[in-house]
Amino acid sequence: MNASLAPLIRKTGIAHGIVLGVVSLVLFSAFVFLKINCLGDWVFMPLCILAFISIITFTNAAFIFLAHSYFKKRNDGTMTFGQGVTISFWMGLTSGALFSVIAIFLVVLEEASVNMREIFELRKMLFPFIVIFVSIIIFAVIVGLAVSLIAKKDPPATF
Repeated sequence: MNASLAPLIRKTGIAHGIVLGVVSLVLFSAFVFLKINCLGDWVFMPLCILAFISIITFTNAAFIFLAHSYFKKRNDGTMTFGQGVTISFWMGLTSGALFSVIAIFLVVLEEASVNMREIFELRKMLFPFIVIFVSIIIFAVIVGLAVSLIAKKDPPATF
């Protein structure tokens, strides 16, 4: 990877990751606000989970594609597969950090009737944060692999 492109790759991933994190939080808040409970009804559960996964996958793919387009505009219309996956990683890292911190805070507010000392014990808060954070990064990279295969445009070969 061209070292001079590393700041552009990182900046693109972080900027689009912030937007993806905010959009993910809006979707999460909508599910919480509308009290959509995928685990409540065994008949409804598979359809609900499939719909939720589809929405999240489409949202991730759309924002990763937008990030790739942004990068290609600033890089003479080219982007290698590795650059696309790296952008996706930075997006996952940024949106994962933003989403996990705020989502856990929202859950804490939702469970305000529970003893606050128990809520803020480090071991209770750290595990969900880590699981959500790592899961979002892995998911972004997996979706980014697929989108990068489609969006990549290698620079012309120079001999």
